[in-house]
Amino acid sequence: MNEAYYARFCELREKGLGTEAREQLLCFISSFESEGERSDWTRKFLELHSYGYKVHHELYTEVIFPVLFDGYERGEI
Repeated sequence: MNEAYYARFCELREKGLGTEAREQLLCFISSFESEGERSDWTRKFLELHSYGYKVHHELYTEVIFPVLFDGYERGEI
């Protein structure tokens, strides 16, 4: 995974550059090389953000939700 894409996404989103930010987010999502990377990143992400933090739809559907659902099915969550 290339976290530089996510950092750039956050910078662009703060500047109000939605289209450019989304491109960086999609690059970040596609940079994951394994489910282990997705799981590690998701756990770290959820530890850093509090309830009510807005998560971009693609990030949620492509990374966070699948990790949470897998953990639920295995009885880890």
